[in-house]
Amino acid sequence: MKEASRKPCIRALLCGLAVMTGFAMSGCATADLGTKKEDQKKIYVIGQSEGIQFWDDVEQGSRDAAEEFKYELHYSNAKSIADVEGQIDLVNDAIRQEADVIVIALNDTEALKAPLEAAQNAGIKIMTLNADFAREDSDRRAAFVGTNNFISGQIAGKHVVDAYKDPINDKAFIMAHSGSASSATARVGGFRSVVESTIQPLAGQARAAAAIAAAQAAAQAAAQANPDGENAGGPPEGAGGPPAGVQGDQGGAPEGAGGPPAGVQGDQGGAPEGAGGPPAGAGDMGDFSAVAGQMTCDGDVNTAKAQTMQFLQEHPEVKIVLATNESSTLGVCQAIQEMDFEPDDLEVIGFNANDAEIQYLRAGILDGLVVQNPYNMGYLSVYYAGQLASGQSIAANIDTGVTFVTAENIDNDDIQLILDPKKYLGK
Repeated sequence: MKEASRKPCIRALLCGLAVMTGFAMSGCATADLGTKKEDQKKIYVIGQSEGIQFWDDVEQGSRDAAEEFKYELHYSNAKSIADVEGQIDLVNDAIRQEADVIVIALNDTEALKAPLEAAQNAGIKIMTLNADFAREDSDRRAAFVGTNNFISGQIAGKHVVDAYKDPINDKAFIMAHSGSASSATARVGGFRSVVESTIQPLAGQARAAAAIAAAQAAAQAAAQANPDGENAGGPPEGAGGPPAGVQGDQGGAPEGAGGPPAGVQGDQGGAPEGAGGPPAGAGDMGDFSAVAGQMTCDGDVNTAKAQTMQFLQEHPEVKIVLATNESSTLGVCQAIQEMDFEPDDLEVIGFNANDAEIQYLRAGILDGLVVQNPYNMGYLSVYYAGQLASGQSIAANIDTGVTFVTAENIDNDDIQLILDPKKYLGK
């Protein structure tokens, strides 16, 4: 595709995205999008980490938008997602340089409140990218551009529930890339909301059915031990009756009839999605969890690898693994590869899609990737930052969406466009 025709295509793509997400890009249909402004706006974009392909794509989108709309762009990344001081220094530099807008992916929502408040006091407008403030602090920024991270975690959760073949004993392990960045905490929260509310009811049903079967087996054994019928009218001495919470009538529907086990009272349909609690009638599940454990790697591949290997060695009940960003996903995959797991042993879901992740997906080590659109994040961030700097109103939340990518759909044209925007743009 020739350069002259690429950018109109991208503008059309972005306009389409804006329509789908409920927002409108003013001027999408006009021919003078690139007209140079008399007062060139100064926009600072601060990413989360160096050396990550995701942030390379964000930078490319940011630079393309700045070039197209004639903004002065200053793009920088912190050294790593644990580098909070580095982000604070970059914010302070933007204040000294009298930026019009700061767009930042927060590495720590609490630590960055004070420096960003200082920027606002200096007349600088604030936007967040990819990682946002908590909802109660949303007035600290004009807009958020990125993925709805809670929903993206729910998407990951919905794609693993079938991997719980034994809902009582099968467990998930979560390797989070941060304990403080909202991109990590929201994804984990979304994932947990789905698997806990889905698997806990199933585990409750399985536990109730097992208790009934045990009581029936005990009664049958007692009857065989006492063929003359002594005490045959009730349960064997010391049996104590049916399990707590299970009604005595064992008549019920026959096995396989589609209803709850005989004698089990209550709605077995489970809590509504996100409710997190046990369903009525599931019995006391105590501290039951569908998640065996969660660890944090601070965005470091080697840490993610080491922690994953240790956890999987200590917890053979783990059948599902979630990794919440590029670095954590690569560490998890390296661990699984080194431990010689078979593809069917674990269901592994990661986030983002650099070249190595795609290779792991094709090799069957990864079962799915929750893929964001980092190029559009960067492009739309700068576009809307320019609108904000010009005094225009913009939407408070600009959702750039996610796509669930598997080995089956990865070669589709629309997926390839998201995975490799540089190739599409001829960069």
